[in-house]
Amino acid sequence: MNAPAPLSCPRCSAPVEGPGLQSCPRCQRRFALYVGAALDPSLSVSPIGPKLQVKSPGLFLMRYGVLDERGIAEGNLDPIIGRLPIDTQGVAWHDIASIAVHRAPAWADLIVAMLIPLPIALGLGVLAIEAPFAAVFAAIFAAFAGLLIWRGHGVQACRARIIGRYRTIDVRFDRPFWRRQQFHDELVRRAGGSPGPMP
Repeated sequence: MNAPAPLSCPRCSAPVEGPGLQSCPRCQRRFALYVGAALDPSLSVSPIGPKLQVKSPGLFLMRYGVLDERGIAEGNLDPIIGRLPIDTQGVAWHDIASIAVHRAPAWADLIVAMLIPLPIALGLGVLAIEAPFAAVFAAIFAAFAGLLIWRGHGVQACRARIIGRYRTIDVRFDRPFWRRQQFHDELVRRAGGSPGPMP
């Protein structure tokens, strides 16, 4: 599989004119594109800053992304306690050619909402016809399903595609929620760019 071009859409790999907040000419998805020191040698890399780690659910294991003084890395966490990295790959700060930040549907949240709280809420709603107290529990499960659907489709998952000289990695950085903007800004700043708004 060929690596995507540094100046391309993170969703469909269509070529784009240059960096900035933009919409893809092919798929119409919004994303922010930043160039790194490998593409623009005039940029000065500044890796100094706090170590930041984010987590996200993977298919079977928790995934993580981390910013440290060496670069940005991502991988899986152990299945027992979910804290120890069991595989890691990363890109050094001076090797980053481009960073593309975009949002994509959080499919895990949507699937969980459809399989667990929504059927329970519907079942309790039917039961509430005979036993009115079940309506309270139906409302709680319906609210939980609504929250998961809003988070999966409305807010969506924040992702960063980092293209380096030797590899391309994709980091999901939406959990914890309060660290999204900080992770985005530090990623761009340490790679030598000027942080802009998240798409």
